[in-house]
Amino acid sequence: MPICSENVILDFPEKWGDIEICYLVLETEDFIVFIDKSYDVDWKTTDEYDHKGHENLEKHNSVLNRAASIECVPNEHQNDNIRINFKRMLAEGVARSLKHDYENAENILDEADKYIRNRNIEVARYWQLISTCIIGVINAILGISLWCLRPYLIPVLGNTPFFIILSSVSGSIGATLSIIFRIGNTTITSEAEQKLHILESISRNFGGAISGLLVSILICLGVVVPIFKTVGMSNLAMVAAGIIAGASERWAPSLIAQFEKGTPTKKR
Repeated sequence: MPICSENVILDFPEKWGDIEICYLVLETEDFIVFIDKSYDVDWKTTDEYDHKGHENLEKHNSVLNRAASIECVPNEHQNDNIRINFKRMLAEGVARSLKHDYENAENILDEADKYIRNRNIEVARYWQLISTCIIGVINAILGISLWCLRPYLIPVLGNTPFFIILSSVSGSIGATLSIIFRIGNTTITSEAEQKLHILESISRNFGGAISGLLVSILICLGVVVPIFKTVGMSNLAMVAAGIIAGASERWAPSLIAQFEKGTPTKKR
């Protein structure tokens, strides 16, 4: 189905004047409801309809206010088909209200609100997952490269510093695995911008790297699980503990959640 209809045939074109219609939702002798070329919900009513007024002006205004509020939910990043489907539901709510069917108008607005927020959550998960996977691949390549070059790096850096660095990389990989495994069970806001979701993924991977670094130092000092240092397996323990410590990023507070808590709520 084309996104915008090229030729929209109206039953009463003389009543509406020159309007640009992307998708026609409903046209009657009294009003027309449509989606314009900018993907905005719009409508027009005749003078006769305005003179008669609404059966319940308070409910009608409530529907219009709610439709306008839901239409402000970010959706520009969605593809055209999803945006049109979303705006169609909003337009249907306005049309139902203009026909004085306020109950069904509220029902379809409920569906529109749920629809666009679910689609936004799906996109937000994609943003976080793709950025996490890119960081994970980079760290995996870095970790493999470090391991392959260890005969050359250990004499330069020293055994302990080398494995501390490797443990830090392992911590970031652990954070990546943790994010991937739980991405479907996380509650992700649909309101934050793309850059904030990407920053969330980067910060969690960075937190995993720091966790891996710290726990490897503690193992090296014998503060954590000293048995490994005693039996001469501290290097292996440092790398393994780095992955486990990195996976613990899931206990870190969400950057986006903290950002939203710090954002003052607008007074209505």
